[in-house]
Amino acid sequence: MKDHEGRLVSIGTVAERLGVSASAIRGWEARGLIPRAIRVEGLDRRVYSTDDLEAIGKVARTRVYPRREEVAAVA
Repeated sequence: MKDHEGRLVSIGTVAERLGVSASAIRGWEARGLIPRAIRVEGLDRRVYSTDDLEAIGKVARTRVYPRREEVAAVA
């Protein structure tokens, strides 16, 4: 996923933008539901491209568990 300046974006930023946890994204990746993250040499982080964001967004929209905001609203 690229931000508005065209850079690759970290898993944390993707998770925040989609309203899911980074661990959920890692789990989807482990199950083969989304493309594997790009690993940046010298950095210990996962980053995603624009195409990856679209795939992650599709998985995020089809999940059956509530978003953090939805849980907080009823708690």
